[in-house]
Amino acid sequence: MPKNIRVYELAREMGMTNAEVLDLCESLGIGVKSHSSGIVEAQADRARRKAKSEGLVREVQSEEPAKKKQSEPVAEPE
Repeated sequence: MPKNIRVYELAREMGMTNAEVLDLCESLGIGVKSHSSGIVEAQADRARRKAKSEGLVREVQSEEPAKKKQSEPVAEPE
């Protein structure tokens, strides 16, 4: 059975937005309707190659949330 990947997973993998990947799939004739649509691995490979050839692939941002600065205690008004 072919392995499937969701459009949003492919977008995250390539550092692209969901809309960019949807447009890319449409240009390749891959029928997807939304970011949660699934495509087979062969279609995902076609999308990866086209995105790479067009220079659309970006660095993937780290998934670690930014550390919040600890707030300093505020003195209560007298």
